[in-house]
Order: sequence, then C-alpha cells, then structure tokens
Amino acid sequence: ASVASLVADGANLPTTLGHFDRVVVDVPCSCEGTSRKHPGLLDRPAAEHARYRGRQRALLRKAVQLTRPGGRLVYSTCTYAPEENEEIVAAALTEAAGELRVVPLEPASLRAAPGLDRWQGRDLPIELRGALRVWPHHNDTGGFFVALLEKADR
Repeated sequence: ASVASLVADGANLPTTLGHFDRVVVDVPCSCEGTSRKHPGLLDRPAAEHARYRGRQRALLRKAVQLTRPGGRLVYSTCTYAPEENEEIVAAALTEAAGELRVVPLEPASLRAAPGLDRWQGRDLPIELRGALRVWPHHNDTGGFFVALLEKADR
C-alpha cells in the first residue's frame, strides 16, 4: 500500500494524477463542532454556512473524479450544519447519477446520530441516514459529520 500527500488546491488537482483507491476530503467549514472550545461560533448568522458551500462542493466533486471505480472516499466536516454536510453529499449523489452511494457507518464505540434525510422541509436521499453526526456532549469530543461514499465499480 502506498500513500500520497500533496500540498495543492484540491479542487483543481489534475485528473492526470490517475485514480485513487481511497480519498479523504476533510473540507474547510464553519467549525461549529469546535463550539466547546469556542462557544461564540454558535452565535454566527446562518448565512455563514453559505460561505463554504461552493468550496465544499468543488472539493467533493474533484474527489469523486479522482476515486477509482469501486473505490471509497470519506467526506467530513467539523460542523453541525446540514447545509455543509448532508446537502453537499446529496448534491454529489445527484451529480453522480447512481455512480455513487453512501456506505452506512456503524461505529462500535462511538455514540453517533444518523445523517439527516430531511432538512428545512426538503427531502434528502434516505441513504444519508448512513452518515454519522457526532455531538460533543455524547462523546466528550468535538462535533463532526462523516459520510463514507463508494464509487460504482463499472
């Protein structure tokens, strides 16, 4: 097994790099999950989440392109905001048109809530329930969101 580490703009990585078996996409976000250390983060206006969406979508889109068929990728944030979590993954699922699926996560020693399949009156793909929402008060940790995605093996 080999690992590649790059310092580059992930949204603009060239496809000439080839395809990867595994990709981790830990995107920049509004950092609400660090609210135990920085309580003021929760006082920011909801519009703050929109600031990150374009970058998050671009990074996930590129990660999907660079993941080989049958490969897996992790999308993660340290925020609670569905606008930066489930909605970003839902957009990737739609763009992939059946070539991408959520792999359900079931951690053995971590208390987690399922991903949301409905937000602000809008239905999201039910498979997003397989993602994880980790709340700080449940595990004495920070908060975060994780979705494991698998690209169809053509």
